[in-house]
Amino acid sequence: LSANTLRSMLQEMDGSIMNKENFIQEQRGKMGEKDKFIQDQKSEIDRLEKKSKMLEYKIDILQKTTNIYEEDKRSLQHELDTRDHRLQREVSEKKRMEARMQGVVYDARHQWEKECERRVNAKQLEMQNKLWVKDEKLKQLKAIVTECKTETPARPEKPLRPSREKDRVPAKRSASPSPVPTGPPVRAHRRSHSAGGERWVDHKPATNVELDTLMQPNLHNAIKVTTPSEKALSKCDKYVLTHQEVASDGEIQTKLIKGEVFKTRAGGQSVQFTDIETLKQEDASAPSRKRRSSETRAAHGDENAEGGWTDVENRCSVAVEMRAGSNLGPGYQHHGYQKRRRP
Repeated sequence: LSANTLRSMLQEMDGSIMNKENFIQEQRGKMGEKDKFIQDQKSEIDRLEKKSKMLEYKIDILQKTTNIYEEDKRSLQHELDTRDHRLQREVSEKKRMEARMQGVVYDARHQWEKECERRVNAKQLEMQNKLWVKDEKLKQLKAIVTECKTETPARPEKPLRPSREKDRVPAKRSASPSPVPTGPPVRAHRRSHSAGGERWVDHKPATNVELDTLMQPNLHNAIKVTTPSEKALSKCDKYVLTHQEVASDGEIQTKLIKGEVFKTRAGGQSVQFTDIETLKQEDASAPSRKRRSSETRAAHGDENAEGGWTDVENRCSVAVEMRAGSNLGPGYQHHGYQKRRRP
């Protein structure tokens, strides 16, 4: 019994040993598979590491190339900025040079204009003096002739000779500057030009102020303009300029400067001024002393003013002037010089 038991135990032990060996063989096979998998993974890791190193190398190369490009870009940008600043300096220098040259040209032109104006004025003054000397000599000669004729007994059959002499003297006086008359001037009859078939150029500058006075100058047959043009002047025979200025009493004074339109030899139009009408406003509440002084000045000065305006020299010294480049329009100007008279 014990031998059988021992034999069975040995058989069981042999069976368990065989099972263990089989298990060990299976585990060894699995370990071989695991080792193979590990080797495959190691080879894959090595391959990826090599690829990673290659990519890192490429990244380094690209980084260096990028740095080189960035440096080139900065240098080119700096050069572009330098050229831009240089171009701006050249443009500003060119503008300053143009402004300086324009100033020099303007100064030179202004200087030449002043010099030409001075020479023209000097020549005009010289010619006026010569004309005045000739006029004085002619007057002295007329006085001598008149004195001789008054001393000679007049013939009864020729009573009209003094009247002809009288008529001849004013004709000469109208052609040359004459002294201011002491008595009331003999004013020629002025017929209203607007009553006929003549057309007027009504020149009212844009700077004029509209007044709310009851009496307003009105021309029916007129062409109203703010700036006179050759086209408007060629269609009309008369010209009137409405000029406004501030009087000494602070009120607005309106002057109607009238003239006649003539055709020039070159085919243009010229205006010869013949009359000035002054329209004034007075405040009724102002002191009467001021009105009396103005009336006194008007009573004593109207004769000189009317006589002076009929003088050829005074008429020629008044003009309508418009500065070049001005936006204010033409205005009433006086360019005459005081006439030197003998004491």
